[in-house]
Amino acid sequence: MHSGKILVVDDDWKMRNLVRIYLKKDGYDVTEAVSGEEALQLLTEQAFHLILLDIMVNKAGLAYNPIQTIWGVGYRFYHSGVTT
Repeated sequence: MHSGKILVVDDDWKMRNLVRIYLKKDGYDVTEAVSGEEALQLLTEQAFHLILLDIMVNKAGLAYNPIQTIWGVGYRFYHSGVTT
């Protein structure tokens, strides 16, 4: 079992749900956000060990570049290179 807080940001409910199920099964504390705006609000309220971000998510609240915006909140960005 693992521990840690993970924020999953995706506007697709099916994807968020699938990721949440597997992460919770492995013992992670999972918080979900539907939009960039919601993610930024959550980032001001609590700290996360990892953010899983759909970079094509509804960008409301994430200015022009969602990665740059989240990085500005104090998180590092690592790109997996995986696209679907």
